[in-house]
Amino acid sequence: MAIEHARARALPKPWGVLDRRPWNNASHDGGAIGEIWYERPNDAAADPSLLLKLLFTSQPLSIQVHPGDAFAHAMGLPSGKTEAWYILSAAPEAKVALGLKRPLTPQQLRAAVENGSISDLVVWLPVSVDDVIFVPAGTIHAIGAGLVIAELQQRSDATFRLFDHGSQPVEVLYGGAAPTLVAGVLQINVRLPKDLPTTYHLIQVQLGNSISDAVVVFAGLN
Repeated sequence: MAIEHARARALPKPWGVLDRRPWNNASHDGGAIGEIWYERPNDAAADPSLLLKLLFTSQPLSIQVHPGDAFAHAMGLPSGKTEAWYILSAAPEAKVALGLKRPLTPQQLRAAVENGSISDLVVWLPVSVDDVIFVPAGTIHAIGAGLVIAELQQRSDATFRLFDHGSQPVEVLYGGAAPTLVAGVLQINVRLPKDLPTTYHLIQVQLGNSISDAVVVFAGLN
């Protein structure tokens, strides 16, 4: 059996950390790194069905859920996402969320997501070094701050984000056609809240049940 040395790829995240020693020394222009992906060194090689990541969290991550294979296939995706976490480092009182405190109907779950009360319904569990947590597809979950986690997951981008900690509504100044861009592109201009701390923020736009990709902006200077 041939042995390949994996290539480490650092991904900047606003919830990441600057100092990842002793786990990794990768740098990204001095910015915070939230994930290290371990991939095959040959870009032309087929991707394996599993992906190993290191996660570094300075803030709580979003409450989310991943579909199983059957649902993912119905959406035209190659696979769902089941994952497992191994805790490499944990700050005092570090925790993860796994599942809900009580069963919800689909209507109750939708309402909890829309009004943000889903954050009070997840079960937060304390974690420590060497803990192993299995997260089957379909399990609502989240990762808290102060953790370094080795995550082994099915290689899939199928994620439904249900709640972002610290999210705030913004004032929409304009929404419509973008005349200077490609035809069919929607332009949305927003005004951020004045009391935002001076740092990087994750911005998303939600229209009905559709949520845009996240954009990182530097804000807070008034």
